[in-house]
Amino acid sequence: MCDHCDNNVCTEFEGHEYCDHCLEEYTALCSACGKRVLKSGIGVLYDEYYCSDCIDNYDTCCCCGGAFLISDMVDDYCESCWDDNYFVCSGCGCTGEQPSINGVCTDCIPLNKCDERRVGKRILSKNYDRIKSSRWYGVEIETSDGDYDSTSNRWGITDDCSISGMEIVSPLLQGDEGLESIGRIYDRVKPSFDGQCGLHVHIDVRDLDDQQLFDLIKAFKTTKDLWFDYVDRHRRNSYYCRTDLPNIMWGETFTAYYTRASRIRNRWVNLMAIRAHGSIELRLHEGTANLKKVQEWVARIVNFAEDVVNMSKDMPTRK
Repeated sequence: MCDHCDNNVCTEFEGHEYCDHCLEEYTALCSACGKRVLKSGIGVLYDEYYCSDCIDNYDTCCCCGGAFLISDMVDDYCESCWDDNYFVCSGCGCTGEQPSINGVCTDCIPLNKCDERRVGKRILSKNYDRIKSSRWYGVEIETSDGDYDSTSNRWGITDDCSISGMEIVSPLLQGDEGLESIGRIYDRVKPSFDGQCGLHVHIDVRDLDDQQLFDLIKAFKTTKDLWFDYVDRHRRNSYYCRTDLPNIMWGETFTAYYTRASRIRNRWVNLMAIRAHGSIELRLHEGTANLKKVQEWVARIVNFAEDVVNMSKDMPTRK
């Protein structure tokens, strides 16, 4: 007789009687080895059950959430998600975010002899009226449609499964010339947008030490409401720019905080980009055809970041 429902047709398992229904209700097959175990005594990853002998060999991908053998994962990614998001430069061997340009990073692309202002895929600037800093930045413009064949050869086009169109990816930009380059790509591609599209801004932080990085992160967290007031309401609850950036604990070091806060890419301040690309990524703004709003948003972020960095550099050494 079933120990759970008094059904007379039973199967014995670990000293207890189970009918077919209760056997499925209270036990499961390990997704790795196929061994049947009690659900109460095993681990669950991505809605799959694993026995105690197998659970330590698996982890979830920080991008897609699926369960995979740890030995098959790369930096908390499954192989498929890593390939979708990163590449290894064939020139210097560094790891960079997709898309690569002929398989190499921006530092390995040779000087463009046709234009002395541009080194490889970097767009230099001599004017700093709207952007008051020479700090590098970049943008990713998610679109629902556009004349993608008209893209400049310095800009990239890549697939993105979260949108119906393509993502337009800038080279490294600088100063007012970078804003003008965004304007030219809008004129060429004539992009359109829907509610799924976002505008992502990368700020180069490769020159910052840990304390300066930490100060910049704290500054964005402290001024969160101001940034949120500038964007459409639907972006504040979007899965692709999550608002749950962890709070900073008293006395916490940058390394400890970064370890906690950099496991999820889709937060409005994406800290995973520090390791992958040497940048902090701001994912908050919606995709928009309003070029003036795009340029103002980019300029505000770059100028804000530079002001914070300069103040951090001027502060006394902190232990």
